[in-house]
Amino acid sequence: MTFGQPIYRAREMPPAVIAVMGPEEAMQEVIGRYLLCAIFRTRGEGGPDRDFTLTNVFHNWPDAGKDMPYPCASIGAATDTYHEDQLRPHPVEDTLGVFDCLLGYEPDPAFPKTVLWRTAQATADFQVDVWTTSAPDRHAIEARLGHLFNPGQERTGVLLGGHPSYYSRAVRVTLLSHNSIDTEDAVYPNERRLQITLRADVDVVDLRIAVLLTPRATVDASDPNDPGASP
Repeated sequence: MTFGQPIYRAREMPPAVIAVMGPEEAMQEVIGRYLLCAIFRTRGEGGPDRDFTLTNVFHNWPDAGKDMPYPCASIGAATDTYHEDQLRPHPVEDTLGVFDCLLGYEPDPAFPKTVLWRTAQATADFQVDVWTTSAPDRHAIEARLGHLFNPGQERTGVLLGGHPSYYSRAVRVTLLSHNSIDTEDAVYPNERRLQITLRADVDVVDLRIAVLLTPRATVDASDPNDPGASP
């Protein structure tokens, strides 16, 4: 027994590559891309309505020493991340051989080299802060949240395409709450802040070497004239 080393009670499934992105970062990046692509519409006051998008979505708190590129947003790190699963770790069958290119292999349906293993589901809450320079722009973003995070009727939330560095695993995002925040220091320079809380879910996966089962057939023959044969 080696001190501090895992004791494997079953066959080990060796990793194919070392992960470069975890589920929390993947969820944060996916949410940021989604918000950056969203289109908002401000009601026109004496003129036509105006469409706009966010100029940037930061993945940390904005630097106080730099000018804020309004309208923009920031996504804070996950407050808590839970890994839950009632099932034991298992291979995701439809990923068999899909990521063989990461090991330098050409796709070979007959002899796949890798497969994703799902070990749990990660659930995390993220705080998104949106900054604008006018109350109408903030109202426009707030008015769009309902559709952005509930675009269909099948299930609450929106299902987003996953990050390529996390094997493109889909991320489900739901809206928990939103709140307009005005402080004396912020209102004076005409800054309007909207705080949004989102919950995201994604599979916890890693890429492992595929261990294929080789079917083998055996033929048993018996001689009915053998006195020792079973009747």
